[in-house]
Amino acid sequence: MRTSQTVARGLGVAAALVVLAPSIPARATVVKAMSLVEKVEAAPIVVHGTVLAVETKWVVPGARVETRVTLKVIEALKGDFAPKEHLTFRRGGGRIDGFEQTAPGLSQYELGEEVILFLEPLGASYVAIGIGIGKYEVEQRRDGKFVTHAPNVAAARFDEKLEKPMVLVDQTAMTPEPLPAFLKRLRSYARGFGVKKIHRPGVPAELKPRPELSPAP
Repeated sequence: MRTSQTVARGLGVAAALVVLAPSIPARATVVKAMSLVEKVEAAPIVVHGTVLAVETKWVVPGARVETRVTLKVIEALKGDFAPKEHLTFRRGGGRIDGFEQTAPGLSQYELGEEVILFLEPLGASYVAIGIGIGKYEVEQRRDGKFVTHAPNVAAARFDEKLEKPMVLVDQTAMTPEPLPAFLKRLRSYARGFGVKKIHRPGVPAELKPRPELSPAP
């Protein structure tokens, strides 16, 4: 008999709130509202690549699973990854042996899929920022490749004056944009932030420190 559970831990750090609010649909995931510029600033790693492998493994047998995705890098817009290098990141949840864990809005990955990802180091691996907002799809159309992004989550912004602790905003699908133009924008945004070299999982952080994410002067 298949077991289904909702998983919230390990699904992304920088932008995930994973809360429920009475004014949004039941069981909707709420994440921090972020513009594309904010995502480029928050994510130490921004890569364009192709999905080579998707594998679900037990973390706690019978109780918790995670999905590991291997990407073949086409270009690193941010981060020290070379073209054709393989990058493996993890995503909480998945399905294995009739057992399934998931969360509303969780990004899905398919073999051969072309994507642009916003990642950050977490422990011995990497994760996408937030839930559902760290992945952009690349679609082949008759007139070329286009980038699309339609996260199935609710978004929230916080009032800096704390007058309204959380304000929900529309999370609408982006207008498809030609891939070359989108990548050009990302490169431009990335140049605006001073970023140190990212440490690789398994390498002591003191040798390759996490970047400073404040805008460059």
